[in-house]
Parts: sequence; structure tokens; C-alpha cells
Amino acid sequence: MSSIYSDVVSSSSPAGEAGSSITGNRPAAGPAPLFFSGGSALHGLSQLLPTRTHRSIHLVTTFDSGGSSAELRQALGMPAIGDLRQRLLALADRSVEGNDALLPLLAYRFDHWASRFVLEKELDNLISGVDSRLTSVPSSHQQWLSRCLASVRDAVGASFDWRNASLGNLVIAGSYLLNDCDLHRAIDEFRRAVHTRGEVHAIASSSAHLAARLQNGEMVLGQHRFTGKEYAGVEAPIVEVFLNASVHEYSPLTVAADPYCCELAKTADMICYAPGSFFSSLCANLLPSGIADAIAENPCSKIYVPNLGRDPEQFGLSLPELVTVLLDYLAPERSGRAVSSVLDAVWVADTLPAQSLMDVEKTLAAFGVELSVLPIGDIDDPSRYDNEELLGALWSVL
Repeated sequence: MSSIYSDVVSSSSPAGEAGSSITGNRPAAGPAPLFFSGGSALHGLSQLLPTRTHRSIHLVTTFDSGGSSAELRQALGMPAIGDLRQRLLALADRSVEGNDALLPLLAYRFDHWASRFVLEKELDNLISGVDSRLTSVPSSHQQWLSRCLASVRDAVGASFDWRNASLGNLVIAGSYLLNDCDLHRAIDEFRRAVHTRGEVHAIASSSAHLAARLQNGEMVLGQHRFTGKEYAGVEAPIVEVFLNASVHEYSPLTVAADPYCCELAKTADMICYAPGSFFSSLCANLLPSGIADAIAENPCSKIYVPNLGRDPEQFGLSLPELVTVLLDYLAPERSGRAVSSVLDAVWVADTLPAQSLMDVEKTLAAFGVELSVLPIGDIDDPSRYDNEELLGALWSVL
């Protein structure tokens, strides 16, 4: 069984740790690894990335249809922004003056059980600047928060449900409205406000929704209906996901990847298909046209790091089958792309059962893809990666 075990430098190594020879311990001049992911699965690793580089790239989908983002999508007809907000905050520089107050505020959610009167009063206090949590927030940022929140309040209407709303989502939505519904400008404004150390971009500024076709022929419209969070999980394996104009009726559509995201995919120093919800976070990023071609043009290392824990979206699918599905999006036969141009290796933790690893190796051998078994699992929780060890392993190939 092939392995890069001996090549991996542990992140706990002293002064000559992996990556230092590349950056000279200057994260601002560090490499530019690209991650296809969304949601919370990469949150811990993202918080560590700024210690190595300020140039990491995160391409995130805007197709989610659940959670508090759904309320904003319905009220404003905008793309989903929850995963973008999470990643922007994970990469934020916590040493910047005022961020110790600003970042928790942007991560705050309104009480799920409070009355409309109480929630609207809380929002009004934030807009008017009398909320005590604003005391340590710089005045310029207070003004920015006030403008964004007021913009959303005025746009959503009296029936909007403020319960459990993410304040950070509301701020991005307000910035989106104030910037003529330009999501790129809204993201950039948020990034500069919190001093995000890395690039975070929407794979497409589209208000499309994600839909799935199951092995039993059922169509599931809306990501929130197959993630196993707000609804019961799927009862048959997902065969494919696609983009749809609505969560109410079958209306598939094609969406183009953002041109700048394609340029980043062509020039990144490494590409990681990262842990996260397999279909709604990873595969969804590969649906917009143009992104797979951009990946294939880049000669850098391309690594798939699959989930260790339970993912309801992976119901009925083994790891070898997941690799096959991933390649169906990256290099389907009709595309003419070689597998070697889009995937070099699959990394798995050495805590996985030996029989499972043998099955994976057989599948990968047929595609000419390397399997690497690494000590990157959390020894206390086999459902998670050890983020420091995973970071060290990634840096060993940069």
C-alpha cells in the first residue's frame, strides 16, 4: 500500500517545521493552497491556517437552502451566505484591535425562543449603537454594522422571522443590498472589516438551489431536505446532485463558475477536496461550469481528504464509491479530462479499518490515484481529524 507517511513533517515539530523553508516564517508571503469546502467541517483547520499563510483560498457554495440563511434567501432572493460568513470569521485575525469584541458579535445568533418584540428591540439597539456589546467595537465598525443592519431591517418586511438569525449573516446581507446586490463586494467589505487572512469567494454568485436524485428515483429539491439536519436523512443513496432554480418544482439549470474563482483554481499551489458534507459542500462546488476545466489546467497536487465522521449525505455509499462519485464530477468520460489532471491522491487516517483501506486501494489503483495512509486522525475522537497533523501533512507537499 503506497504511503507518504515518511514524508510528512509533524505540525508539532520544533523550529524547522513544515512550510518554514517556503515562507521564512512569514505567513503573508506563504503559499496559496485552495480548499473546496463549506460549513463547519474545516473550521478548526481554517483557524490554524493563518499561522502558516495569509494566502489560502476557500471556494464556497451559495446553494444552501436551510438554516437562518433560508429566511434571508426567501425575503431577499439572494444566494446563501452562511458558509461564507463562517469561513471569513474562521480566518479572521484575532490580534487586531477591536476584533475581540467584533468577532463574537458577528458570530452571535438571536435567541430562538424570544418574542418578536424582544428581538426587534435588540436589533434596534444594535442599529442605534446603544447595545453594550458595541462598547469595545471601533466607531467606524459600529457605523458599518448600523448601516448594514438597518438596510436588512428595512428590506425584509414585517413578517421576517428574526429567531436564530445570525448577526453576521444579517450584516453580509445588508452589505449585499447596499452594494447593489453585488455579493463579491459584500464579501470583500466583510473580509476587510474582520481582517480575514486568506481569500474567501463564492464559487458562483447565483441564487440557484441544490437538488438531488436518489437511487430509488426520488428527486429531492433543496439542500436542507437531504442533509439530515432539518429533515430526516435520505432513505436511499444519492446518485447525483444538480442545480435547480427552485425548491418547489423541478427546474434544473446551468450556472457558470465565477471567472476569478477559475483563475484561482488554475494558479493555486495545491488543491484540497476537503472534509465536509460530501454532496452539499464538496460536490456542489464542482457543479458550476468551468471550474473542473480550471482544476485540470493546474499542474499542482490535488488531494481528496474524505470525512471521518458520519455524514448523512453519504448514506449507503462506501469510501471507494465516494471517490468514484467525486471523479464523476471532476472527470466524467464526456469531458475528456484525464483523472490524473484532477486528482493525485486520497489521504486517509491510519485509524480506518484495514479491510476498508484495501477496498479503497483497489478502486484508486484502477484510476491511477495514490492512496496515502497518514497519522492525521484525532486519537481521542476517531470521527475527527487532528487539525495540526493534517495541516502539517498538507504543508509537506507545498
